[in-house]
Amino acid sequence: MNTKRHLGINFMDEQFPQLLLSRIYCMMIGTVTRFDGEVADVQPAPLQSDDSKRPMIIACPVLKNALIEFNKDGHAIYKPLKAGDKVLLGFHDRDLENYRGQKTYKLATKRMHSINDGIVLGKF
Repeated sequence: MNTKRHLGINFMDEQFPQLLLSRIYCMMIGTVTRFDGEVADVQPAPLQSDDSKRPMIIACPVLKNALIEFNKDGHAIYKPLKAGDKVLLGFHDRDLENYRGQKTYKLATKRMHSINDGIVLGKF
């Protein structure tokens, strides 16, 4: 087999999928650094490949169910997030720049599955 062709096949079979997947965000564990009642700033838990911290993810909308806990009697109680809480982030399929809680919103960019569009789904 031609060496140049073989390198192209290796790229498509091994390197390209890894590169593509490294740009698509789905879920991540993080630590809350700030919560204002509606949005949270979160420090991602996984380190980067060079063992440095990932950049903070700011202004993540928080699902209301992430703020509810049940007491021993089974009653739901509001429990706001606080700095140090461990949370699970999900990353929206599209950008959240213009989202303010309304039913529909206009996309600001063509961004998809970005680390910039984190949503706090729940608390550990």
